[in-house]
Formats: sequence, structure tokens, C-alpha cells
Amino acid sequence: MSLVGILIIGKIPPPVGGVTIHVQRLLHLLKINNVNYSFVDLRNFRIQELFNKILKAKVVHIHVSNVFFQFFLIFIAFCLGKKSIITFHGDLNRFSGLKKIFSFVNIKFTTIPIMLNVSSYEKAKQINKRAVLMSVFIPPINEDKLNRDILSKLTTLSKKYKNIFATNGSALNYDKDGVEIYGIIDLVNYFNSPLVESSSCLVISDPSGDYGNYFSSNNINIRDNILLISEPHSYFEVLKISDANIRNTSTDGDSISIRESLYLNKPTFATNAVSRPEGSILYKRGEYRFVELIQSVELTAKSKDSQIFEKLSIIYS
Repeated sequence: MSLVGILIIGKIPPPVGGVTIHVQRLLHLLKINNVNYSFVDLRNFRIQELFNKILKAKVVHIHVSNVFFQFFLIFIAFCLGKKSIITFHGDLNRFSGLKKIFSFVNIKFTTIPIMLNVSSYEKAKQINKRAVLMSVFIPPINEDKLNRDILSKLTTLSKKYKNIFATNGSALNYDKDGVEIYGIIDLVNYFNSPLVESSSCLVISDPSGDYGNYFSSNNINIRDNILLISEPHSYFEVLKISDANIRNTSTDGDSISIRESLYLNKPTFATNAVSRPEGSILYKRGEYRFVELIQSVELTAKSKDSQIFEKLSIIYS
């Protein structure tokens, strides 16, 4: 199907994060399917360039987390007579106060809001009947291999410990209730315990270096069974070597790391903070029994989400 006039607005790595990875893969997907698209990278753009590209586009697809900037882009698209689509990469419940009000306004006035979990979709559907619920997972295509140093450390861990658990966080952030979003500090405490330390290790994907700095500045002991990778790298490549994935978040959207883990047919532990993909092993945050549970995990077939281009083609049309 030949599509024309699609403008993607967002960011690509660096920094490495769920949204930037998604945008990077989306652009590649559009390219290999011969879609006539353009892109505004919000890391480095001029307002005049943004206006010109919106003016030339038929559809504006927004990948922005800031609700106030979302509103600005929707307003410009509306004034220029363009259809707008927003992929809401997080859970609507994470907002409060003015941000919550603006998120509802944005859902109301964007042409099609794309929601990533059931609870967000149910709310959005009440505001905008055109709301869509879908996964935005795009399987990795050309991932960068891990460098020799990281690969060597992971190989050493695999020889020493029975189980390698992996977790990731794009940056050290807190939710509206002041709770650390990715729950990595909790996981460090769990894997620091003597019973866990003897059999299992934790690999923390920390591309921003925030967690490494936090542990260092707060004199938090990191035992030998915990490895922080505090540089940009492919988490998908880490998952390939790991035995299980942990998504210990207090809020979420459609986590790429969960989708990747299921795609690799790895045991995938995830908090019940939001709806999760089929095959996830759900638990309540704070109730950690990963080492005990991994022995009894029965894996299902690989998660397949290859129809995203067909779904987006319908939405763009």
C-alpha cells in the first residue's frame, strides 16, 4: 500500500529509551515499506522547519511525552488542517493536576489517540470514540552487538551463577506519588540478600548512568552478583544472554523490553501496575520471588506482533 504525507515527530537514540527505540524502529519500518514520510527530530530542530513539515504533511504522528508540547503540536496541526495522531507511550493514570487535564484535552482533540494498555484505552474511549488500543512493538531488525567488555562480563556471570536476571531503566525517575518508577533500587536490595546472591545475578541496563551515580553517591553496596551497564547498548542483546527479564515498574505503557523478552521466549516477570501482554508473569511490586518462581515457569509460544505496519496503514489512511 502506498502511503504519502506522513510526518513523524519524536526523538531517536541517543538517549536510549523505550520511546526513542520505538521511533527509530518505526522510521526503519516505514522506509523498508516504501512509505513517503518525513521526520522531525526533537533533539535538534527549528520551529520554522517544524511548521514547514507539518504544512506539507497529510497526517502528523506525534511521539512526545510532554502533554503541553502535545497540545501545541495538535493545535498547530488543527490550524493547518492536518490530521493528528498521538501514541500515548505511558499510562494515563501517571498524571495528576494540570498534566492530567491537558492529557484529556489532547485525547479529545487529536484525530486518533493510540493507547497502549486497557485501562488507558477505556478512559480514552470515553473522551474520543476514535481511540485505538494496540501494541506498538516492532521486532528488532539490526541491533548493535554488545562490545567485548560487556560481553565478557556477561559470560563470566553465566559461568558463575545459575540464573541471570535482567532489568532496565532509561533514567532514574519518580512517579506522581514519589515512587521510583523502574523499581531498580528495590531489585538491588532483593539481589543483595544472601539467599539470592548465592544462586542468581542481576544485570541492570542503565544507559543514562543515573543508577550508577545514585548508588555511588549514596554509598549503596553493589555485590558481585549485580552488574550495572552504564553506557548506551542494546538491551535486546542483553536479553539474549539472560535467563529472565524483570519489569518492576510502578507505571507503564506498552513496554518494549517486555515485548522483546516474550519475543525471545524468556520468562518475563512484570508488575501488575497496568495490563500486560499475554505470557507475562504478573506480581505485586514488593513481593519478590523471582528465584523461586523461575524454576516452575512454563513458557508459551513466542509473542508475535508483526502486523503493526498493517494496523498503522489503516490508521494513517
